[in-house]
Amino acid sequence: MNYTRDNNINNTPSRRQVRHGNGVWTLPEPERAQGDSLSGRASRDWNLKRPLFAAHRRRCLRQKAIGTTTKYDDLNLRATVAACTAPPAPKPPSCPMSERRWYGTKALQL
Repeated sequence: MNYTRDNNINNTPSRRQVRHGNGVWTLPEPERAQGDSLSGRASRDWNLKRPLFAAHRRRCLRQKAIGTTTKYDDLNLRATVAACTAPPAPKPPSCPMSERRWYGTKALQL
């Protein structure tokens, strides 16, 4: 668990006015935010019937909760299952995965 403090959470560039054609775009001012972030991972490897092969399963959670504003909150859940050679490597070479992400109050499918 970490404490996050960001003076420019919306990544506004230092040059806030951009000329485009005959007009000028004015970008928003930098926003300050602070809050907690959490990251965790659990994995399990087990041998299959044949001694040369194994299965690998991993679940990951990353979460950033900004206390001052919720539009920059970030929650990411990922699940991975793969077959690999025994003994299982720490990271199998190719892993199909499913991921679900929520940013602010909107769900994103990746």
